[in-house]
Amino acid sequence: MNTRAGKTPRRRPTVAATSSSNRVAAIDLTRPSQAPVILAGSAALVWNLMDGDRSFEEIAAELGADALDIASCVDQLVKLGLAVVEVDAK
Repeated sequence: MNTRAGKTPRRRPTVAATSSSNRVAAIDLTRPSQAPVILAGSAALVWNLMDGDRSFEEIAAELGADALDIASCVDQLVKLGLAVVEVDAK
C-alpha cells in the first residue's frame, strides 16, 4: 500500500533557501540559532522540485527515481523541519 498516494511534499514557508550549482543551503527562520542544512546531489534536486504542486510520483518521474526513494528523502527533510507533506487537493 502506497501511503504517499494523494499527498504532496512542499517546503515549509518559514524556511529560507539559496542554491548554487547542485547544492542548497536551507534554514528555518523560526529557529535562527540552528545551523543551516546543506543539501547536495539528489537531495538538492528533490528540494528544488518540492513546490507543493508535484506529487511524490511526479517528482520521481522527473528525476527518473523510485517514489519510495523520494519519500525517504522527503521524510528526512520533514524530520529536519524543512518540509511538510499535505493531502493533495486536486
